[in-house]
Amino acid sequence: MLLLENSTSPGQRGLTLIEVSVILSVLAILSAFLVPAVSHFLQDASMLQAQNDVQVIASGLINFMNDTGQSPAMLGSCQPEFGNDSLIVVLAGPGRQPQTNQGRAPGKPRLRSSAAARRFHALSSDSTAGWLDERAGALEDFLQWNACELPLKRAGIGFGWNGPYINNQLGSDPWGNRYLVNVGFLDTQAGAGDAEGEARGAVFVLSAGPNQIIETPFSQPVSDALVYGDDIVARIR
Repeated sequence: MLLLENSTSPGQRGLTLIEVSVILSVLAILSAFLVPAVSHFLQDASMLQAQNDVQVIASGLINFMNDTGQSPAMLGSCQPEFGNDSLIVVLAGPGRQPQTNQGRAPGKPRLRSSAAARRFHALSSDSTAGWLDERAGALEDFLQWNACELPLKRAGIGFGWNGPYINNQLGSDPWGNRYLVNVGFLDTQAGAGDAEGEARGAVFVLSAGPNQIIETPFSQPVSDALVYGDDIVARIR
């Protein structure tokens, strides 16, 4: 008659139910501490990447204008779909179109002051609508390739395209949305006012941030522009 051998070697024993419970409890406690910490770390890394990206895009646009002597806003003629209206109002990168806060309470400005509070309460529900303007050009057309076929910059020639103006392939922000620029306000003149004495508009390179909702108003005076909500921006002007 065959006898079954004990599966446990001499000197070894299995874990008791109490020991298993203790181990699981320790793992649960570690998870409760580690998961939020890892999530917070990843969120910080995403925000840092977005901040770096908007700075790179802003620098690229400034270099484009310095080289060509032109603002992308005035080069809509190279995009015939705009018809007779040659002004590019928005430049957009690849990715999803982020939502705006239309119909929602506006996000609060970062800078807390009496002036900021007055402007915050005076915001209309469509203050961010301009970011969705259909007269949008592609950031890649100006920063990565010479889509408008501008003259190339050469020695002895004052202005010309000298790109690409960003080193890496332009992508979406860390949350899959487009980077946007309200480039319609961007011209090659300096100062807070134009030739008619009207206030120039502030120009932002913008990511809608972690909540993926644009909360920064599209049109703000260059002398008193604020960032709202958790939007991530770089100011060009």
